[in-house]
Amino acid sequence: MTRKEEIKIVYKAMKSTKEIRIYKRYQTIYWRLKGKTIFETTDIVGVSRRTVDNYWAKYKEGGLELLKPKKQTGAKKD
Repeated sequence: MTRKEEIKIVYKAMKSTKEIRIYKRYQTIYWRLKGKTIFETTDIVGVSRRTVDNYWAKYKEGGLELLKPKKQTGAKKD
């Protein structure tokens, strides 16, 4: 897949989500794919450098799917 194709996929995912947490994660990847540095991305998205690094590593490991939050497990609420 080309970089251009990746950008289109991430952009489409950004526009289709209604959850701000996921939107910010996708936005982080979008700007990195567009060639922004980690520091430029932190300024644009408003997250820390470490967060950008973490999101980028997850994306490289398993794509957008790994950026989605895991379902929380635990005791059911009554």
